[in-house]
Amino acid sequence: MERRAQINQMSHADKCRKGDAGSQQVQLQASLMHLCRLLLIFLASLPLTAPGSTAGCGQTARVAESVSPQVRQEVIESVAQEIRERYVNPERAGPTASHVVGKLRTGTYDSLADAGQFATAVTNDLKEASSDRHLALAFDPPRELRLLRMKASTGTLAPSPPPTAEEMEAARRSNFGFVKAEILQGNVGYLDLRTFLDSDQFRQATSSALGFLANSDALILDLRRHDGGHLNAESFFLSHFFGPSPVELFTVSERGQKARRRFALTDIPGKRLPEVNLYILVNASTASAAEATALTLQQLRGATVIGERTLGDSYGTTEVPVGHGFVLRLSTYYQFDPRTGRGWEGRGVEPDVIAPAQSALDLAHLIAVMELAGSDLAENSKSELAWLVPLLQLKAEGPQPIPSSQLKSYTGKFEQITIGNDKGRLFMLEPSGVSWNLVALSDDIFLIEDLSVRPESQARIRFIRKANGRASKLWILAPGGRVTSLSRTD
Repeated sequence: MERRAQINQMSHADKCRKGDAGSQQVQLQASLMHLCRLLLIFLASLPLTAPGSTAGCGQTARVAESVSPQVRQEVIESVAQEIRERYVNPERAGPTASHVVGKLRTGTYDSLADAGQFATAVTNDLKEASSDRHLALAFDPPRELRLLRMKASTGTLAPSPPPTAEEMEAARRSNFGFVKAEILQGNVGYLDLRTFLDSDQFRQATSSALGFLANSDALILDLRRHDGGHLNAESFFLSHFFGPSPVELFTVSERGQKARRRFALTDIPGKRLPEVNLYILVNASTASAAEATALTLQQLRGATVIGERTLGDSYGTTEVPVGHGFVLRLSTYYQFDPRTGRGWEGRGVEPDVIAPAQSALDLAHLIAVMELAGSDLAENSKSELAWLVPLLQLKAEGPQPIPSSQLKSYTGKFEQITIGNDKGRLFMLEPSGVSWNLVALSDDIFLIEDLSVRPESQARIRFIRKANGRASKLWILAPGGRVTSLSRTD
C-alpha cells in the first residue's frame, strides 16, 4: 500500500510538471504568432523601393493597389510627358496626351480608386485618341521594378526586361510560337507560326522547324494568327529565305533618331531556303512584325500572299515605368519598305490572291501544286502532281457543277458496269450490285468515291463523248497511269 501511494504521488507530480510544460509551450506559440503578426503589419507599412528610381535621394517609388487623387494625377502627368516626347507619331502625340489630361481635369477618373480599373480606363482613352492599338497603361508593380532596374530614370527608354521564369515556361508550353510543321501532299511544306520571340529557344525552334521542312519543293507560311514580336527574331527568321549575301529587309524609324536599316543575317545556324517557292497566309489578325515578314518576302522573294488584308500595324513599342506600379506601353518606332518608302500602318498588306481566311490554306496548297506541276521537276513527279491537282481543286472549291443534260448523256451501260443518275448525282453500279458515288472533278472526269482509301488512291472515270455529246465509252483511270477502256453497250 505504501509503495502504491508513493507511485501515485510520483505520477501526480509528473502530470503536474507536464501540464506546466504544455502550458508554457502554448504561451510561447501564442507569443510567436503575435510577433509574426506585428512583423507582417510592419513590413506592409514599408514603402517599396526601386533601384534607379527618379525619386530624390532617400525617396522611394511607392506602390498601391488603390490609387489616391494625387497618384492618379502623377501617373497621368508622367504618361502625358512620355507621349509628348517619344510617341512615334508627333502629330498625334500632343492631342493624345491632352486627351487623357483633360479627362483627369474633368473628373472622369475620380471614381476609379482601384488601380486596375484606372489603368483600363486610361488605356481605352489613349486608344480612342490615337487610334493606336498598342498604347496601353497597366498596373504591374513587379514589372515596373524590373524596368526601373534596367535604366537610370523613367525618362530613358530601354529594352524590355528579360522574361521571368513564368513567362519562359508559358513560351515553352506554346513551343516558342511554332504550332505546326508538316509535309502536305505534293511535297509542300507547311509552317504555322504565331509570334517572334527574342530568345535562344526561338532561334533553336526556327532552325529545327525549317530544317524539317528544308526538302520541300514549296513552303506555306501560315501567319493568320501571328501577333508580331521582336525585330531581332523577325530578322533572324527572314534571313533563312535569302542567301548569305547582305540583303536589306526593311527600315526602322524612331522619332528623333536616324533611321536604321535592317539586313538579312550573313551567318545563321540553320539551313537557308533561298530558292523554295513561298506562299504566305494572312488575314486581319496578321499584325506588326508578321506583316513586315509577309511584305518583305512578297517584295524580295516573289512570295505569293494569300488571304485577307492584314491589320495595318507597323508600330513597335517600348515599356516605360511611369510610377506607383504603373507601366506604359508606348509606340516609339515603325517599320517601312525601303524600296517604296511606304509603311503599312493603317493600310495593311494587300494579298496577291484574295480569299476568305478559313479557305486560304486549301487554296495556297492548290496553287503551290499547280505551279510545281508546271515547273522543271522530273516527269514522274509532275505526273503525280497533275493527278493531285483535281483533288486539291475539289477540296478548295467543291465539286464541279455539271449541267443536268450533260449528266444525262453519261448514264447507261458500259460493258460490265452501269452509270446511273440519282437526283443529279451520278453513281457507278458494278455487276456484284455494289454502288459507288461519282464526284465531279471536271466536266468529264469523276472520282469513284471510296472512303476506305485516301483520295489520291481512288480510281476515276473519264467519259469520252461523240460530237453529239453522248458518251460512247469511258475510261477507268487508276493511280500510276493504268487505263481501262469500256465501250457503251446500250
